[in-house]
Amino acid sequence: MHVITLFKYDFQFYLLTSSYIISIYYVLKAIILYTKGRKEYLESLSDISEIVKKDKPIKKAAKKRNKKETEEIKEKEGTKND
Repeated sequence: MHVITLFKYDFQFYLLTSSYIISIYYVLKAIILYTKGRKEYLESLSDISEIVKKDKPIKKAAKKRNKKETEEIKEKEGTKND
């Protein structure tokens, strides 16, 4: 009653407004909980997460070849072509 007398609201208007606000809150809450539950249920049915791993691929560092190794590779390729 303090809010009604402080802001000089009509009691019926205050009651109607507060009931609308509370009902909208609970409807939105139910919708959000339903969608979260449905999403978890659908994810539990899917086995894609087991197939596709969420690990990041390992990047290998490029290493430089020695001049001798490159010459040997070129020689091998040259002998194959002959």
